[in-house]
Amino acid sequence: MDRPAILVVDDKPSMLGLLAKLLSPLGRVTTTGSVVAAIRALELEAPAVVVCDLRLGDGDGLEVLRAQRHLAPGASFLLLTAFATVETAVQAMREGARDYLTKPFEPAQLRAKVEDALCAAPPPAPPPLARLDPSERPLSEALDVAREEASRAYLASVLARFSGNVPAAAAHAGIERESFYRLLRRHGLRAEAYRPA
Repeated sequence: MDRPAILVVDDKPSMLGLLAKLLSPLGRVTTTGSVVAAIRALELEAPAVVVCDLRLGDGDGLEVLRAQRHLAPGASFLLLTAFATVETAVQAMREGARDYLTKPFEPAQLRAKVEDALCAAPPPAPPPLARLDPSERPLSEALDVAREEASRAYLASVLARFSGNVPAAAAHAGIERESFYRLLRRHGLRAEAYRPA
């Protein structure tokens, strides 16, 4: 049986290494160090569990939580932070986090929380249908497909970064708001899915 996927997000390489070592006995661990990289990983594979630090170099863990809710709604989300505040914990839980753990934490405590989340996770979705190998397409068609996929990934990343605020996302992308909306419709993306609950 395939091992469950666990996505770990932290901007400190030493912490990523520690978390990967602690959690690798429980599943296939993928590590990323930023909000953008985490969203890209969520687009590539829906994990069973996401373990994410609150403070990241290009944003915060709540942005990853909002993207996860849209891209991998079946995943359980565990927020890690050294900046423990009741407000952040309440907000994370309200937005769909399964649990909250403050640093420093006991390794056994983290493993127990992830094991609980794995037990509660729904069965994995069937694998997607095999995609046509790009080399089987003419070059112009393969480039068009790659461009569309990159465009959709970029839009999702910007929406997550700005919590679904289309004017801010469009300004960041350097395009008119109406053009941004047209791109969202073309790619089947909804800004509402990235806004706080």
